[in-house]
Amino acid sequence: MQIYPYLRITFDLEDEDRMMRVEGFFFTADDVINCLKENGYRGIYLPIDFDQ
Repeated sequence: MQIYPYLRITFDLEDEDRMMRVEGFFFTADDVINCLKENGYRGIYLPIDFDQ
């Protein structure tokens, strides 16, 4: 949140995978995943289909 203060970042801690959701503009999933890796975490991009 310090690196991306303009994003809405939420966590689903009740999910067994501890899902993190990121909403906003002017960022890429790769930017967020790399930030996680630099801090000892891992992440994968799970796209959302808003048309369903």
